[in-house]
Amino acid sequence: MTTITTQPTAHGLAGNDPAGTSTSSNTSDLEIRAADQGGFYTAQVACGAINDHTAPEFQDLMLGVVKRANGNVAIAMGGVGTISSAGLSTLVGIARACTELGGKCVLHDVPDDIARIIRTTHLDKVVPIAKSLDDAKKMLSPHRKRGAFARLLGN
Repeated sequence: MTTITTQPTAHGLAGNDPAGTSTSSNTSDLEIRAADQGGFYTAQVACGAINDHTAPEFQDLMLGVVKRANGNVAIAMGGVGTISSAGLSTLVGIARACTELGGKCVLHDVPDDIARIIRTTHLDKVVPIAKSLDDAKKMLSPHRKRGAFARLLGN
């Protein structure tokens, strides 16, 4: 398993050492730890809020993970406190990038308040929510039967 730690710094993304840690200082409280799981990547997000201030960094970092993962990503949202409309829009953009690469984005371990917002806005049809990483793995499986709506969206 390969681990990549991505942290924004004052001069762009911090370099990643082989151990998957970075010693650079952050410009925000956003951190993403990504790991290759063989066939897909997991990304653990730690951020007090994904909002109009942090969403651009979140998107840039996640798009890097999406490219490495060939579009198959399970995002752990347990470390996110709140999400704004800018953050929701960013999740849709990340899911779209996954689809363009022939993959899929699945959220897991989503805090109840954030899951409720995603479901209320029906964004769970675009960015599905799994209860756990194991459930996310099943959803990312190429053998999983997809619904008609997901096929229309390319998810």
